[in-house]
Amino acid sequence: MHKGALIEPYNTKLETKRDYWLGVSVVRDNSRLSKEGSRKHLITLIKKIRTATRDYNRVIFYAPNPRRARAYLIVLHCALDTCEVNHKVDELLECIKEHGIIKVVTRIDEL
Repeated sequence: MHKGALIEPYNTKLETKRDYWLGVSVVRDNSRLSKEGSRKHLITLIKKIRTATRDYNRVIFYAPNPRRARAYLIVLHCALDTCEVNHKVDELLECIKEHGIIKVVTRIDEL
């Protein structure tokens, strides 16, 4: 922890990786976690998302380019729509739309 910091720095990102659970790998401090490490991290993240959003019936996800945010959309989709299918981008967006909980917007004026 940095001196005087109130929270621990969080240097973690998600990337698509075909042979990982949900097709998503976790990269922490520039090192990709193992398949099992990524899966455990994602399961914890999904539980936190579900807890944080339990009182909401709609979540807006802003992504100017949904293809570049695919890993994040996959995790959100799994958490809120309980879908564990590793969709291609167009299929993912269609499945999200069908469930109706997540609204993906690509422009600010769509909010």
